[in-house]
Amino acid sequence: MAGADTARRFVTALTTLQGAQTLPGPSWLQQARADGIARFGAGGLPTPRREAWKYTSLAPLLGTTFSAPQAPSADRPLARDLRGLVQAYHPATDDPTVLTFVNGHHQADHSHIGRLPDKVVVGALRSAAVTHAAALRPHLGAIATFGDDSHAFVALNTGFLDDGAVVLVPDGVVVPYPINVLHVTTRPTTPTAIHPRTLVVLGRGSQARVVERFASLGQGAYLCNAVTEADVGPGAVLQHTKLQNDSERAYHLSTLAIRQRRDSSVTCHLTSIGAALARNETTVMLNEPGASVRLDGLYLARGTQHVDNQLSVEHVAGSCTSDQLYKGVLDGKASAVFNGRVHVRKDAQRTDAHQANRNLLLSTQASINTKPQLEIFANDVKCSHGATIGQLDIDALFYLRARGVPLEEARAILTLAFASDVLERETDGHYRTFAELLLTTWLAQATAPGVLA
Repeated sequence: MAGADTARRFVTALTTLQGAQTLPGPSWLQQARADGIARFGAGGLPTPRREAWKYTSLAPLLGTTFSAPQAPSADRPLARDLRGLVQAYHPATDDPTVLTFVNGHHQADHSHIGRLPDKVVVGALRSAAVTHAAALRPHLGAIATFGDDSHAFVALNTGFLDDGAVVLVPDGVVVPYPINVLHVTTRPTTPTAIHPRTLVVLGRGSQARVVERFASLGQGAYLCNAVTEADVGPGAVLQHTKLQNDSERAYHLSTLAIRQRRDSSVTCHLTSIGAALARNETTVMLNEPGASVRLDGLYLARGTQHVDNQLSVEHVAGSCTSDQLYKGVLDGKASAVFNGRVHVRKDAQRTDAHQANRNLLLSTQASINTKPQLEIFANDVKCSHGATIGQLDIDALFYLRARGVPLEEARAILTLAFASDVLERETDGHYRTFAELLLTTWLAQATAPGVLA
């Protein structure tokens, strides 16, 4: 880890306009913030000397002075842009539930609570910390922890915890429509840092779908350090979808931490496109028998972008299943990291765990470091893992071109085919269509084919 002095300078830069001690909230939340800042200050920033950060350098962050963002002004261009972001995803006939945050601040005027069952709580964390403190305290910070130096950015997020989304679903309640959380960063004149938090708590036998979207209205430089926690009760079903499409000058560092109970089911789908540096960490604890999780991801990078995906599934109890499928498409001089870890503890007998990472390089200068990892301490298991790195099939490309398909279109067809099985695993038709459109647009801006033609 970087030295404590470096960490203190980093925190000081973040507090140029607003110190953590001035943020509102009850005393228990103030204490959590203080603990987060103390842990981050003691441990510092991760360096490539740590195995999990071996191929990802945070040097650009240390050379940038970040300040806390200001609340956005209520102007017409902003309102128009926000409506466009919402309408691009939802047909006009929908009645979506959308919580909108701009520069980390909840925007009630641009949020909408649609059709929700009784007793379901969907709202902003800043107010829920007061009105629903008893429901939040056992979960907030108990799933995404920072007990050691390996989760420095969780500690930093907690230290600056101000606002975010809260979803509380009581026992036996099924939420039939998606709950959308939209994080938008405007055009900052100087680099800013936001630390959004999302907490999802599902009671026994409940069901919900939560969609998180990270977007930018410009190409400014900023740090988005996001943490999402999910506590999934016995027999509950959670579908979590994340679309990360930040500015290509941004730094996106996120943690998704999930704790599952008996017979619960979780499906996570990630599409990662934007940011100069994007790191998506996912940690799942299968704490009780019968729990299952599926982690799907598609990441795209071009130019000099760097994307890092860290997955860790902890099989604590027996008779649990996990399935990971991540695919990457890299162009230009882009680089990527995939580290998929499955840890099967001694008592986790009858575990069924599978993971696969597939990568397509559209340029000879693109690179990927991939490490699917199994750590098995039980003897009654069914586990597999694998990784591939390749280029477009020259024969398939020649076949399409020989039939009159232009080179760029042929490349796009083959790349879409490569990504299709990940996209098809997403059951939300609106999101799948939206992700396919983003992929098509991204391919249209890819670099010249070069020697891969």
